[in-house]
Amino acid sequence: MTHINQRRDLSANWTSANPVLQLGEVGWETDTRKAKLGDGVTPWNDLLYAVAPSASAVASVNGVTRSEHLAAD
Repeated sequence: MTHINQRRDLSANWTSANPVLQLGEVGWETDTRKAKLGDGVTPWNDLLYAVAPSASAVASVNGVTRSEHLAAD
């Protein structure tokens, strides 16, 4: 079985260390439950937080309304 570990630490520790995450590497803030995705060049403090799309945003991108999306499930 394959097991993938992701880097994780407290927000203050990430800010203090300010590492550069490798391309595609995920860094989790365990206290805020937020994540950032590395690009291999940008320091932690300059990366934006990753944001999961909402169900309504996904439905609108796919051209269906939320009620249609829920009815299909």
